[in-house]
Amino acid sequence: MAAGEETEVIIPLSERAFTSVAEDGTRDIFGKNFSVYVGFSQPDARSAALTKQDTIKIPYHL
Repeated sequence: MAAGEETEVIIPLSERAFTSVAEDGTRDIFGKNFSVYVGFSQPDARSAALTKQDTIKIPYHL
């Protein structure tokens, strides 16, 4: 790819990726709206300052 060129990337995510374990040990999805972050580090100001790159936030709805 050339500098500045864009492309679409599809990353399959299973519903299990959005599950949590409750106090009673059961695993379930406890919401419908999530945010998926893509980038080189965690999505915080310090990481952005160190890497000079922001993460991309993508809304995801089950």
